[in-house]
Order: sequence, then structure tokens, then C-alpha cells
Amino acid sequence: MEIRKASPVTLLCCWLAKFNTPLSINTITRINIKINASTNKVNLYTRLSELSYLQGKPQLRAELKQEISDFCVDEELGFDLSGKGEHLCVQVRKKDLSTNEVAKKLSDLTGAEIHKISYSGMKDKCAECTQWFSIQLPITTSRSKQLQLDAAILQPLLKSENGNSSENKHVVKELIILKFQRNSRKIKLGSHKLNHFKILLRNCVGSKDDFDARL
Repeated sequence: MEIRKASPVTLLCCWLAKFNTPLSINTITRINIKINASTNKVNLYTRLSELSYLQGKPQLRAELKQEISDFCVDEELGFDLSGKGEHLCVQVRKKDLSTNEVAKKLSDLTGAEIHKISYSGMKDKCAECTQWFSIQLPITTSRSKQLQLDAAILQPLLKSENGNSSENKHVVKELIILKFQRNSRKIKLGSHKLNHFKILLRNCVGSKDDFDARL
């Protein structure tokens, strides 16, 4: 494709139209147009580093998610559980496990069908996260006895008083139930209040003041 006296933006739009490609951020970041001054031809595969920056090329650099514990998310429900009802709510801490993988493990542990397990939102897999799940398990006995029965069902994953999680930050695929309580309603998508993030950046290049100003 050859276009004379055209701007880079025009060239990009023409190339996208020719191949019927939707204009998206992913497309733009994969395609860097470089105009050859002698032939006005388009080079579609130049490096991303050659792109222009609106406020100048960033001088700060850092490495993200080098270890599982470098990225931590704590989910806050924002409402109180009733302590009664057919939904058993559990707060878990997971490492290197997706939300769907945790739901499957809870299904295997309790015998509940997978569609009866709910959560408020997806959490990062390559991270250390706390998250709430609800499991629809009908009450079969009195409230006090049901509490003991729930504890017995969850026992293999329950955190002990002495702590049964490893302090080794390199440990992966860890799942621990931190607490549990009954509730009259299931946990619905988007029902949590907020997420708390704790992110560790490694091998930073640049001053702390500059990082603070950017963040």
C-alpha cells in the first residue's frame, strides 16, 4: 500500500479500513506506522519503543508481579452477614489460583454443585488475594449444631489458631479459609464495597519522589 502526502493517522485509518480491522487500543499498540521519507511506504512492524509519547518518554521503570506476593488484593464486603440462612459464606485467602479454580475446590469440598457457589467478582490469579464466596447449603439441624457441622465440612481448608499457611512468599497454589458465617442471601456479583490493593514494585529506576508524583 502506498499513499502520498498523508499523515500517519490517515495511513493507519486507511490500513485498518483495507483489512476491515476495528480501531482498538490493542490494534494501535501492535501496529506502529513508520513513514519512509524516500518512498512514503508504510512499515507496519516497527518497534513499540519508537512510538511518540504525549508527555515525553517515561524516565521511570519498575518490574511488576515478579513474585506472587508482590500483588495483593483484599476484598471488603461492606455489609454484615446475618449469621443464619441457607448460604454458607466463606472468606478465603488464595495464591496463584483463579476465582473459578477456588469455586471448583469449594464445590469438591462441600459437595455443592458449582452453580450454587457465588462470589462478588473475579480476582487476579497471579496474586495473593482474600475473597468471599457463598455456598448454597441448606440447614439440616439447629443453629448451634449447624455451626459445628459447617466447621467440620470446611475443616480441611480452615486456618488453624497457629496458622496453617506457609510464610514462604514463594509458595504457590495455596487456599485457606479464614472465616465463615451463614447468611440469608447469596453473595452477588458486584455486591462488595471495594478492593484494597498492595503492590510491590521491584528494581525501580528513578527517585521515590518522582514515583510518588506519577502515582
